[in-house]
Amino acid sequence: RLAMIQARVAKKDADAIYFLGGQYWAGRLGLQKDMGKAVELYTKAAELGSIEALFSLGGAYERGVGVEQDKIKAVEFLTKSAISLWQVMLKVDAIETRSFRETAKRG
Repeated sequence: RLAMIQARVAKKDADAIYFLGGQYWAGRLGLQKDMGKAVELYTKAAELGSIEALFSLGGAYERGVGVEQDKIKAVEFLTKSAISLWQVMLKVDAIETRSFRETAKRG
């Protein structure tokens, strides 16, 4: 399983990079627990658009785990994650509204 994840990471798959970061964070899949490596992977995933990675980075900076504690960076990452999630929710709402209207027109 680790080899499959690493192959996806090599292809710059944000979800796989975030997942691998979580495995380092928790010391799973036979990996040694390494908070610094986890934060490094979360940063790469965030740069590729992972909302979950933004949120995790916010938590890491807030608590000072894997990085030097920095409340300002924590708020920045958490704000970015909230804004990104809100944008996704707006898109989903627009799609659902459009679908509902199309269904209603057909009666």
